Amino acid sequence: MDVQVLGRAAVVQAVLTGAADLGLIDGAAAPSDPLPTPDTGTVTGPAVAEGPLAVLLPVGHPLANRRTLRLLDLADAHWIDAPDTAVPLAQLRAAANTDGSTHT
Repeated sequence: MDVQVLGRAAVVQAVLTGAADLGLIDGAAAPSDPLPTPDTGTVTGPAVAEGPLAVLLPVGHPLANRRTLRLLDLADAHWIDAPDTAVPLAQLRAAANTDGSTHT
């Protein structure tokens, strides 16, 4: 058996083309809103595990001392978007039901 580390889109593509028998991806999802994946036809995506999201904030950030945050609390924050190493920014914004624009 071979194990490969790929980005989310590449994992789905490998399963679809038969290059991989199984693929695991991560992302932000709510119990009522499963993890979105590209149009996969007959490929299914059951949940394997779940855990809390971690948010790293700089010292002095207005939200840094809170024990818990809602995604909506972070909707207007500046994010480092690293789609192959963290939850893609678009998924976080979709889960928070925001487009990232400033809210008043």
